[in-house]
Amino acid sequence: MRLITLDEYIHMPRPDIYWLVKEMVPKPSFILVTGAAKSGKSTLALQLASCVARGAAFMGRPVMHTSKTLYIQFDMPEFEWRYVITQMQNGGADLDLKSISTFHPDEPLTPMNILDKGKYQQLLDAVTACPDANLIVLDVLREMHDGDEDNSGVMKIVGDALMQLTRGRTLILLHHTRKLPPDVDLSTIDPVQEARGSSYLAGKASSVWSVHENYLIERGRFAPKRVVPMYRHPKSGLWIVGRE
Repeated sequence: MRLITLDEYIHMPRPDIYWLVKEMVPKPSFILVTGAAKSGKSTLALQLASCVARGAAFMGRPVMHTSKTLYIQFDMPEFEWRYVITQMQNGGADLDLKSISTFHPDEPLTPMNILDKGKYQQLLDAVTACPDANLIVLDVLREMHDGDEDNSGVMKIVGDALMQLTRGRTLILLHHTRKLPPDVDLSTIDPVQEARGSSYLAGKASSVWSVHENYLIERGRFAPKRVVPMYRHPKSGLWIVGRE
């Protein structure tokens, strides 16, 4: 086993480690994106994927490296997912869909259980088939396993499988929050604590984002907690930083 000093560690050339989005999304990393059902998590993740593909700023932060993306969606039926994307395009959203890959709808992917060897191999084959995709979006956690989300031991096993699956890349994992009151004081929201079920994955993540009403609340290891006001474009449905 090789040992090095911390000075050697931080100055060692590591060309595969860099910011995808400055001070927000590094590669490699694991980012947990939480929110209530139909809060706009999928739109935000798709927007991130498109911004990274095009080199466009995301949530007020510049994209430092462009990359293709693998987006695997388990939450919505095919018709609904196609409708959402089509409506975004028809509304004028500038999405680089040719740089975002996904499973063919005829693939027998669901029901998914990442703890099943055969299903895990399907996901691994997809990741392996996209060597240029440095960003991987998995939507949504609850549809990816059949374990007890309140059990930290089970969620550690799920987390280990996810980390092995996406090793060396950036994983954006979508997850649900506990139900929050609409008038909650945003300064009191801790995204790490608001994720539904065990806090294991939230604690393991490099950063946790919470989509709540018209705000993106970030808490991570890269910067202090950030509360970003945002609103949905009335036609494209894209999230825009600021007030309408």
